[in-house]
Amino acid sequence: MTTHEMYYLILVLAAFCGLGVFLVVETIVYRRSLPRIGYLPHDKPHP
Repeated sequence: MTTHEMYYLILVLAAFCGLGVFLVVETIVYRRSLPRIGYLPHDKPHP
């Protein structure tokens, strides 16, 4: 395996890891923002 192939492989792996982390963070932020907007009324305690 040449140095160029190793660099390309590491670059692809880093891109996939970054994309996975980005999707997880976006999902967490999206779910946490839903109750504030009011799309999940069943999560709020009823008065």
